[in-house]
This record gives sequence, structure tokens and C-alpha cells, in this order.
Amino acid sequence: MLAVDHGYFQGPTTKLENPRKTITPLLPYADALMITRGVLRTSVPPEWDGPVVLRVSGGTSMVGETLSNETITTAFDDALRL
Repeated sequence: MLAVDHGYFQGPTTKLENPRKTITPLLPYADALMITRGVLRTSVPPEWDGPVVLRVSGGTSMVGETLSNETITTAFDDALRL
């Protein structure tokens, strides 16, 4: 599994400033992607048909003791369409 949902909890990540540039060459080696919906929509070529583990939770801030104040950010139907 190629996990590229780091920006959610780490903030901007070196080498993931342009996710498409980093992800595309790795896709032939990935048996699945762990990804946010924004990166999936903007950075993964539509012809890639591998499995996706979609992060559909989020919060309003990375500031604080924990990230436990998450909520669901994507409707079920929207996740299926992606």
C-alpha cells in the first residue's frame, strides 16, 4: 500500500508538494493507495484502476494535543463516485 495521506496530519511534506509528480512513477508498484480525496482527484491519473483506501475523516486544525476531534468529511455517495 502506498500511503500518501500524510499532509492531513503532518502538514506539508517534503517531496509531496506536487503529489502527481511523486505518486505517478510509483503507481506500477502499488497494490493500493491510502489517500485523501483531494489528492486522489488532482494527482492520480484517472486510468489507474487499483484499490483505494480513501481517508474521509478530518478536522479543523492540527493544533492541539490529539487529532481525536475528527469528523466524517465525505459523504458515502461522494466516496463511491471517486
